[in-house]
Amino acid sequence: MMRKSFKYSVITSFLLMQSGFTASANTQIDELAAALDKVKISGYLNLTAGTAKKENAFFRAYDTKINATSETWGGVQIDFKASEKLDFTLLTKFFAESRPYDDSFGVDLAYLSYKLSDQTKLRGGILRVPLYKDSDYKDTGFAHLWLRTPELIYANNKVQRHTGIEILHDIYLGDGTVQVQAFYGQNEDPRAKAAANNNKTYTIDDIMGVHATYSIDEHLFKLGATTRTEPGDLSDFTYTDSQGNERLEEEGYYAGDRQTFYSLGYGFDDGLWKVDAEAIFEITTGGRQDNGKYYASVGYRFGDITPYVMYQYRETLDDSERGLNVDTYVADDEKNTVTRFNLQKSFQQSILSIGSRYDISSNLAFKAQVDSYEHTSTGVNGNTRDIDNLLYSVSLQAVF
Repeated sequence: MMRKSFKYSVITSFLLMQSGFTASANTQIDELAAALDKVKISGYLNLTAGTAKKENAFFRAYDTKINATSETWGGVQIDFKASEKLDFTLLTKFFAESRPYDDSFGVDLAYLSYKLSDQTKLRGGILRVPLYKDSDYKDTGFAHLWLRTPELIYANNKVQRHTGIEILHDIYLGDGTVQVQAFYGQNEDPRAKAAANNNKTYTIDDIMGVHATYSIDEHLFKLGATTRTEPGDLSDFTYTDSQGNERLEEEGYYAGDRQTFYSLGYGFDDGLWKVDAEAIFEITTGGRQDNGKYYASVGYRFGDITPYVMYQYRETLDDSERGLNVDTYVADDEKNTVTRFNLQKSFQQSILSIGSRYDISSNLAFKAQVDSYEHTSTGVNGNTRDIDNLLYSVSLQAVF
C-alpha cells in the first residue's frame, strides 16, 4: 500500500512539474510574441528594364541597348513600436548599379517618432522633405500608378531628405482632416564636394518649410513652401587654370544662393478613376534660373488592369533676366565679384507618358510605359535647339 502511495505521489508530482513547465513555456512564448508584435519588417523591390530610341538625349541612363540595372533597386524597412507613444523607423536602400553621389547600399530614412497627443506627432532623424505630394512613399514605386515618378518635377536630389526635426499636427475640419507639417534640417551636398578642390563636407543649410495637406473623401489637396541655401562660398570653388588665371567652378556661381520651392498638389481616387496633379515653382536669389514644373495624370481601373496617361512640363520663368553676359569671375586682393548668366536664355521640356499597370496580386504589379521626351532651348543669341527621344520601359514592382 505504501509502495502504491509513493508511486502515485511521484506520478502526481511529475504531472504538476509538467503543468508548471508548460505554463512557463506558454508565458515565454506569449512574451516573445508580444515583443515580436512590436517589430514590423517590410520592404520593396523594383526590377526595371528599358531602352531608348536615341543615345544621350535626356534619358542618360539609357541608350539603344536594353538596360536592366539603372532603375533596379530595393529596400528593407524596420518599424519598432517601443511604446504607445514612441516609434522608430529605419529604411535601407540598395541599387543594382551605383549612381552618381549614391552608395550602392545605404540608409534612406532613420527617425524616431513621438506622439505628443492624438493629433500631434514629433519626428527626429533622417527624414523626407515633404515637398512633393507623395514624398512619404515616392521611392517605393509600387505605391504609384506609374512605372516611375514624374522626372521633370521630382528630380531635385538636393531637397529629397534632411537630417533634422519635424512636427505634424492634424486639424479636423468638417468631414476632412488638415495635416500641417513643419520641418527644419540640413543635408550634405556631394555634388558640391565633387566640384570643389578640397575634402570638405558641404552642407545644404537650413532646409525648412511648412506644408499643409487636406484630405476629404476621395480628394487630397496639398500646398506648401520649402527653402534652402546653396552650400559653400566663392573660395571653395576657385582654381588656377593652365595659364595661371584664377577661375571659378560652376557650383561657385551659386554658392550662398537662396532657393525656395512653392508646391501645389491634388489627388483623387474613388477606386475606379485615379487623378494626380502637381505644380512646383523654383525661385532662386542669384543667377540660377527660376523654373515652373507641372504634371497631370489620369488612370482608370478595369479590374486588375489600369491604363494611364501622364503629361509633364518644365519651363524657365525669368527669361528676361538673362542677357549676353556669360560666366564672369573677377578675383581681387580685397574683393571677389561674381556674375552668373547662362548662355541659354530659356528652355521648355515635356514628357508624354502612356502606360498600363497590371496588379498580379495585392503586393506585386507589372508595368509597361512609353515616354516621349521633347526639349527646346533658346540661346541669348536667338538660336534654338530641339531634342527629342523615346523611352520604352517595363517593370516588376513588389512590396512585402
